[in-house]
Amino acid sequence: MKRWVAWGIACLVLGIGAMAQEKPNLSGTWVLDKEKSDPPGMGMGGRGGFNPDVTLIIEHQEPVLKVKRIIKTERGEQAQELVYTTDGKENKNPGMRGGELRSKTRWEKGKLVTKGTQTIESPMGTMELEITETYTLSEDGKTLILETTTVTPRGERTRRQVFVKQG
Repeated sequence: MKRWVAWGIACLVLGIGAMAQEKPNLSGTWVLDKEKSDPPGMGMGGRGGFNPDVTLIIEHQEPVLKVKRIIKTERGEQAQELVYTTDGKENKNPGMRGGELRSKTRWEKGKLVTKGTQTIESPMGTMELEITETYTLSEDGKTLILETTTVTPRGERTRRQVFVKQG
């Protein structure tokens, strides 16, 4: 009998540990490691040589994820505040190049995945973008990888950014 109780407790503890790993907490201040990250803008009409400093300040309390993205260039600093829910409900946030990004965010095998669409005006006319962002936290909690795939009528591009936790 005692053996069964001990076995049940062990399964419960292991199950709770597995659940915790499925939804890691992404909170913290994260600074882009440019050496380990893909360069921005190459191949999709971006400007080569444009390599800003990027900081993410993340507040994460399931199911709410708040991301403040700070981008610093020689022309100044821009901040973008984004709010997502991880329950698969639709969220609306400012998109790149203006406009609105409509997206849904959910956990997939320990990674946080946001899939959305945005309509933008470009020199080539109105374009519909499909954007997928995948956040992956390292086991030690010190590295955050953000992989962004953008699909346009001109093709698909994936960019990998590696962020290091501060503090």
